[in-house]
Amino acid sequence: MVTLNKKVVTAYLRIGNAGNVVDNFNHGGMVTAVDVETGVINYEAIDKSKNVFSIHPYTNKKIVGVKIPMWEDVKNYVWMLVKSSRSRIYSLGRLFRRG
Repeated sequence: MVTLNKKVVTAYLRIGNAGNVVDNFNHGGMVTAVDVETGVINYEAIDKSKNVFSIHPYTNKKIVGVKIPMWEDVKNYVWMLVKSSRSRIYSLGRLFRRG
């Protein structure tokens, strides 16, 4: 998620692929945008090779139309992390890696 002026302005979902244990875009993973207001995935996912997916190629689960569970809670949690961060610019992933 990206925040600006105390508001979540964009969000993306990283999706693993082909049994990989990571969701890294550079290791076969995919990415798609999440509607910030609804938590619904309205667009296909894309991988580094520019392949586009509306259905996950490994699990056969749909991607487009899925609603992220507890979306408002997710946004509130991210905002709590933003407020507690000492830095004005940071990576949410870095925050989680710190433990």
